Amino acid sequence: MKDKRLKNLEKSIEKLSRIEKNINRKSGRTGIIRAVLFFSVIILFPVSYLNFSLVTSSIILIPVFAGFVLVSIQQVKLLKYLKSIRSWIKIKKSFISRINLDWDNIEIKNLPDNIKQNLIETDLDLTGERSLHQLIDFSISTEGSLLLREFLTNHNLSQNEILKKQNLVKEILSLNRFREKFLLTLSLVSKNRIDANKIISWMDKNSGVISYKWILFITSSLAIINLVMISLAIAGILNGVWILSGFIYVSVYMLSNKYYKGIDGDSLILQEELGKFSRILEFIENYKFNNSQNLKTLCETIQNKKNSPSLLLKRINRIVTILTFRANQLIWGFFALIFPIDFYLAYFLQKYKQIISKNFKSWLYVWHNLEAYVSISTFAYLNPGYNFPEISKDKFEFKAEELGHPLIKYISSIKNNFKINGMGEAFIITGSNMSGKSTFLRTLGINICLAYAGAPVNSNSFRMSPLKLFTCIKVSDSVIDGISYFYSEVKRLKELLVLIDNNKNEPVFYLIDEIFKGTNNIERRIGSSSFIKSLTGKNCAGLISTHDIELVKLADENKFILNYHFKEEVKKDKMIFDYKLREGPCPTTNALKIMEIEGLPVEK
Repeated sequence: MKDKRLKNLEKSIEKLSRIEKNINRKSGRTGIIRAVLFFSVIILFPVSYLNFSLVTSSIILIPVFAGFVLVSIQQVKLLKYLKSIRSWIKIKKSFISRINLDWDNIEIKNLPDNIKQNLIETDLDLTGERSLHQLIDFSISTEGSLLLREFLTNHNLSQNEILKKQNLVKEILSLNRFREKFLLTLSLVSKNRIDANKIISWMDKNSGVISYKWILFITSSLAIINLVMISLAIAGILNGVWILSGFIYVSVYMLSNKYYKGIDGDSLILQEELGKFSRILEFIENYKFNNSQNLKTLCETIQNKKNSPSLLLKRINRIVTILTFRANQLIWGFFALIFPIDFYLAYFLQKYKQIISKNFKSWLYVWHNLEAYVSISTFAYLNPGYNFPEISKDKFEFKAEELGHPLIKYISSIKNNFKINGMGEAFIITGSNMSGKSTFLRTLGINICLAYAGAPVNSNSFRMSPLKLFTCIKVSDSVIDGISYFYSEVKRLKELLVLIDNNKNEPVFYLIDEIFKGTNNIERRIGSSSFIKSLTGKNCAGLISTHDIELVKLADENKFILNYHFKEEVKKDKMIFDYKLREGPCPTTNALKIMEIEGLPVEK
């Protein structure tokens, strides 16, 4: 299925590339015509002015100038279309890179410095380089990217909450046109640094509300009185009074400048910062979701016509346009003498700012959620063989058929079946080095994270009930904290016991790789045996991988302990792995064979 999707994407890129070349040629020809018309206007203007009458000159120049304007408009349209086509080619190429796991061509968004990866993120490669987050993420805002990270790492959701996410992803997946246009819109604005915190901080800083009620009444009244006095003076009545009324009006105007001080800067900040968001917000605002009820509900704050982002931005643009006349003090002074324009502009700017301040965070909430959900639904689109998991109401259920790892290339991915019969079971996974034990543990964990995010999983069939996920896979020592590898693992496994004790109603699903490998054989065996036994029969289930073959004997004395293994074959001094999970303990080991193959001395 992925091969077919790849072929379709390649054909689409070829088609778009042909369109790009065609537009390039048209744009080139239009540019030449535009240049010819431009120089024609420059040459014809003095020639016609010196040799012909005004009427004749106009007859010659107007058609040429009109042609220049029309051709310029056409070229702007062509360049805009060309930009869209190039962005879409880039998106399609990104699709191919994500299907093929071509990491060098998949953009990575690093976490902010103040955010540290948690242990599950590290253990399961959820975030960071060559991670699930990098593979899925199409967001252009830091907040959208962090929200996607939260979706992948938050495992404290009920069945209804998971299904709600899943339904949203399914809706967006079915709306191919919406999904593609949203991604294209993100791509077209991505060159602008989208920093929502800048405008939020500015609004918080300038959140003081000034009452314009009395100053508008006073200045408007004085302006009317002033106009009446001037009119009477023109009519020859009360000749000198207009000077006094004018002086009072101007004095009040100038002394009350605190009401309109800084409106130029405020309006420009609103225009510039909101302008970065406007294309995205207007796209969401104007899209007709029809039967997509979940999307309608999510986007209703932006689609509210009364205070829509586009309407507010148009109103702010009008204020900015009017304020440009301030550069001409003569014109502005004339307006100000007959009408308190600064006060009214400041009043309307504050009014719009208050509406934006009230709604902006909810607009961002919609946008950031759409970034995360569109990223997940695009992941679903690029993986047509993946299936949405069933989320069970039962207290504990886990069953997966043909389960694979999403970060392993689909051509070489080996799939396995796995089922947990009930709570309290502990699965000991044995196998030689490089046989696939750790990868299988990560496969289970990463697909559970996909399920919680509302995404499809790499499985033909996947059914689970909500659970608390716990991992202990990439344990490391700490020179700074003075903690050894073994002590780090002990502390981590202690956290598992506490988690189980604190979650009596929700089962814990644990994944432990190479248990107690940081200590000697005798103590490791005793410690591992004691720890595994302590997990059985409780409100938990999980897998423990180990090289210690002696631990498989625990299954003989405890009905909750089951053995599974991965095996290998040696053919012509070469290790052959099939990465298939089998029942029972591992019948072979390969450490000495690997040493021998690599030329290290091994006693016979």
